Amino acid sequence: MTPRSLLSPGEPVEIKSARWRAAFYRVLRDARQLKHRRAERPAKPRFKPRALCATAPNQLYSGDITYLPSRIKGQYFYLYGWSSLI
Repeated sequence: MTPRSLLSPGEPVEIKSARWRAAFYRVLRDARQLKHRRAERPAKPRFKPRALCATAPNQLYSGDITYLPSRIKGQYFYLYGWSSLI
């Protein structure tokens, strides 16, 4: 049995035992097909944002944009809101 016949996309493969599963993953590893293969880039690590500290009024603001539906399908109103946190 060749690796190409094991990996044919036409028919589903049922994995019956742990030994067969290990052999299947060995064939995938040998064919270098166990890595990320999607079209998009792999996810990047994300970090917490830095903490902000306001010591006086009007130093730290928060804002939001909300889309409000109208009576006409596909038309929206934009509501912009800004607020001082201290």
